[in-house]
Amino acid sequence: MILADAFGDFETCPTHASCFGAFDLLAAGVVIVDRRSEVTYANTQAKLLMSRQDCALVLASGRLSALPVECGARLQILIRQAMDGPQPKDGAMLVPEHGGLPAIAVHVKHLPANLRPFSDPHHGAALILRPLRAPSDPDTMKALFGLTRAEVRTADALMRGLSLAETAAENGISINTARTHLARIFGKTGTRHQGALVALLKSAESP
Repeated sequence: MILADAFGDFETCPTHASCFGAFDLLAAGVVIVDRRSEVTYANTQAKLLMSRQDCALVLASGRLSALPVECGARLQILIRQAMDGPQPKDGAMLVPEHGGLPAIAVHVKHLPANLRPFSDPHHGAALILRPLRAPSDPDTMKALFGLTRAEVRTADALMRGLSLAETAAENGISINTARTHLARIFGKTGTRHQGALVALLKSAESP
């Protein structure tokens, strides 16, 4: 499906064209979807990202999904959670690198009623897309990479410039335990050495 076709109705509405014009000033991609994951708006950055052949975020009949299949299923759950019930829940996930494109941090946010396209109650989630540069707060690290609390503490210490020995001392664990945590963090983040890990963890911040 042509991206312009998916977003055209929303962008030709004068009220929302002025409201959401500011999204085009952002470095991150912004996409608005309904509960069925149908896209009603995307800013310029999101269009550029999703137009790439190697992008793991895909449009099928106007609906947003992700590759591989399990990521697509996880994305649908987060979208529903951002809309359902009296207390919608924001969430985040990591879409792994695909082809030549780096991994994408996807933050799913509840959209207030006054910002929903055409005042439609079913259009209530905004997705913020960031080709990976990474999270610096514990909750985001846990959401994107599935780190345990102990692994988050280890990652946080390394981000602050501590050595592995200093990290172990600060967290009250042995150096061998710290090495175990680090090895697991490498596996979950797809990095192989501390320099790459720290660079990753300092760049994909939650919006």
